[in-house]
Amino acid sequence: CRRASRCRWMLVAFGLFLALGSGSPFCGAVSTAPRSELPRPAVQSPTYLSDGDAQRFSDAGYTTRSAVYGTASEKMAQEELWSALQAMLGPSSVESFLKSGSFVDLGSGEGELVLTALSLFPDLTKGVGVELSHERQKEAVRKAQESSPQVGSRAEFLQGDICDESNQKIVEAIATARLLFVSNVMFEAKLMDCVSRVLRRFVATEGKAAVVVAVGKQLDLDGRVTSSQSGLMTGSWGLAPAYVYGILG
Repeated sequence: CRRASRCRWMLVAFGLFLALGSGSPFCGAVSTAPRSELPRPAVQSPTYLSDGDAQRFSDAGYTTRSAVYGTASEKMAQEELWSALQAMLGPSSVESFLKSGSFVDLGSGEGELVLTALSLFPDLTKGVGVELSHERQKEAVRKAQESSPQVGSRAEFLQGDICDESNQKIVEAIATARLLFVSNVMFEAKLMDCVSRVLRRFVATEGKAAVVVAVGKQLDLDGRVTSSQSGLMTGSWGLAPAYVYGILG
């Protein structure tokens, strides 16, 4: 792999019921279905937030810093995320791991990554995005409605706080997901703490193993992680650290 010199790997434990590989870099190839569509963001600017959405962040106890918007690059959406998952799975394929499962994006913005995942993997049962910004969530719903029926019918975009444990739809999405993604580059300490707490409590609690990918900052999933790796992924912000956690059900 040409970027092996700038990728570092860490295998902290063994036991994920799937056979783990030897820690090959994220840039390994992954076989996926042909791309049928890649939505393009319509966000006005990375820092744009309507008055209503600014109030939603304030009511949830977050500063607007946590609302700064970044998108997954095409390279991340098409290659890097799935190569990172493949590195965790070893001889098992990404397709078989995701089959009849769900992909969840926590802080899904305008929905590009969810819709791309559904486009790439037809056997995914569902793709779920959770977004506190009502404007971004509405744009994601619009894109799902305009996408192909094979993609849009499997997409669900929830408007709400990813840390709201009283929101049963969000809790269920986290608990049943096979792959969870969170871009936390701009998350403040309070939001990082509560995201880690919610994931520790609910992820992989429905009897199946899950993989969590965090781009930007490490999560505190102490006691739940069976294996972990790290590397780099590309977003609209440029390169950022990526942390991948395997968690048993």
